[in-house]
Amino acid sequence: MWFRRACSVMAWNGLLLVVGLLVIEAIFGGWLSPGGFGALHIPRNVTLRHDVTNQGRPTGIAIYRRDQWGLRGAFETPDRIDVLAVGGSTTNELYVDDRLTWTAVLQQQFAAAGKKVVVANAGIDGHSTVGHLNSFDLWFPRVPGLKPKFVLFYVGINDVQVEEHVRYDVIVPKGVWQKFRRTVSNESALNSAFRTLRGMLRAKRARLIYLDNPPVVAPIDANPSLDKSAYDVRITQYAARLKLLAAKVAAMGARPIFVTQRRGDAFTIAGRNHATNSTALVNRQIQNLFNATTMRVCRAVQAICIDLAGEIKLSTKDFTDPIHTNISGSRKIGEYLYGRLKSLFPE
Repeated sequence: MWFRRACSVMAWNGLLLVVGLLVIEAIFGGWLSPGGFGALHIPRNVTLRHDVTNQGRPTGIAIYRRDQWGLRGAFETPDRIDVLAVGGSTTNELYVDDRLTWTAVLQQQFAAAGKKVVVANAGIDGHSTVGHLNSFDLWFPRVPGLKPKFVLFYVGINDVQVEEHVRYDVIVPKGVWQKFRRTVSNESALNSAFRTLRGMLRAKRARLIYLDNPPVVAPIDANPSLDKSAYDVRITQYAARLKLLAAKVAAMGARPIFVTQRRGDAFTIAGRNHATNSTALVNRQIQNLFNATTMRVCRAVQAICIDLAGEIKLSTKDFTDPIHTNISGSRKIGEYLYGRLKSLFPE
């Protein structure tokens, strides 16, 4: 008899627990909201803490946050955003603190000049211009009130090997199970609470990131040749995607800004090549092809064209690897872009 009563009590408690969880999900979750993110593969409501001691931060902990819309940045609501920065990992800056990314530095530069200009970071690791096009179709329309004045594209590096980034460019998972997992991640209030708790625990056992030293370059007399014709098809496709992006920005009521990218493993110092190896010199030539295409298309669509790769002064000490900048490099990029963009926001 007592066993049946115990089972009955357990069953009722279990039922009450399930009902309570359903009520919590209905009230605090996003299942019923019309602008829900559903199965979109966009990190949201994320707080991460990374140990980046060797970057010289006093605490060694870099805070990485993405809000409920999947954006990084210091702003109240999406309708306040003036500049939307779109790019891959070099824009997302996963291991750079929220206050030290180049997008944050850009906003801080405006603030120091007495101008309230909001810069939001929509960078997604691995995204090429293929992924950015998907973002305009599937992500940005779901962000309420998003009407930036400018959309800044920091692009080129991931498009060099666009095939390698296909799995990152796909915003909507293909499999049923993958879609279900992403939907739960996006809409569940309980999952959001779990991720917050997990972030707090990770802060206590922070991972050590960026153990590698900056790229080490040395003089190289070799000047390897590049068969540019081998990239004709890829360059043509890249140019077409840039034009489509410009059109989507115009349809949003904004103006596009295209910014070229540079690598950190090859430099010209005192007229002589310095690189990690001869392959880095070839990679620089390839990147130059894509940068030239970025500028050519930018001028053709009458966008705002910024040749960061050709103008900014960076050294190996500003990079953590051949592509990504550290906090000193990110600061230089933010300050450089402010100098080029400040006239867009007069007093």
